[in-house]
Amino acid sequence: MIPTRQQFGGLGNRMFQMAYLYAKVKDGTIPDIYIQDEKWFENAKDEIKVIYGQGIGRIDMVSLHIRRGDYTGNSFYVDLCETDYYERAMAYFPDATFLIFCRDRQDEKKDKEDMEWCKKMFSGKQFEFWEGESEIDDMNAMASCMGHIMANSSFSWWASYLGGGKTIAQKEWFTDGKERIKLLPQWIQI
Repeated sequence: MIPTRQQFGGLGNRMFQMAYLYAKVKDGTIPDIYIQDEKWFENAKDEIKVIYGQGIGRIDMVSLHIRRGDYTGNSFYVDLCETDYYERAMAYFPDATFLIFCRDRQDEKKDKEDMEWCKKMFSGKQFEFWEGESEIDDMNAMASCMGHIMANSSFSWWASYLGGGKTIAQKEWFTDGKERIKLLPQWIQI
């Protein structure tokens, strides 16, 4: 993935971009919608995959994304860790080795706690834990995996989208049951 700074500029440039979008939503030029749907960039998806796809290789493992961090105790998101989702999803990949991603990089202390939690929950020779240096490292490694078990996270969405391969996704992301995120039709929803 090309670092976003190289593609979209530094913080000042991104602030102008976000201010523009904010103003356009506020005045109604752009509807206030979740834009997490491929339809919004369908006409540029090949170029976007090139832009975001640099640095993605192939890892003969299945990515397993655990999103705890700010989701823990958050009544808006379905807490997948409190369901049997991951157990059911792993059944789609018999004999696979899983590369677990569980750092959301918002709070270093919480990332360490989440890593310890994951190591207790997922123990055995079929599990390895990713500890990249940056979000870009994380994205490239996750997308490089041959298959994906998504969390209800836009980060998972992009890694699965860029990486391809068999992808398992959860049907419900939000506790109110509303559909805000569009999953690709080839992804297996459970």
